[in-house]
Amino acid sequence: MSKLIVITIEGLAVELMGCYGSNTAVTPALDTLAADGWVLDNLFLDSLQLPQQLTSLWTATHALARQAQQPNNESQ
Repeated sequence: MSKLIVITIEGLAVELMGCYGSNTAVTPALDTLAADGWVLDNLFLDSLQLPQQLTSLWTATHALARQAQQPNNESQ
């Protein structure tokens, strides 16, 4: 039986993770999990907002297909 663990972390730079080659890694537990699993090297986002990015990941639908709202910059 295969098992799947998906870990998403907003704001953690790959330069801090040993599984991406860092010599100064601060993520030993994640690096141990990655050593026995898959590491995504190329992941492309279809939205600027994390909730919509995760919805795309879990539903395999593009944000534009769901007519997801993008933030506008009119309030700045």
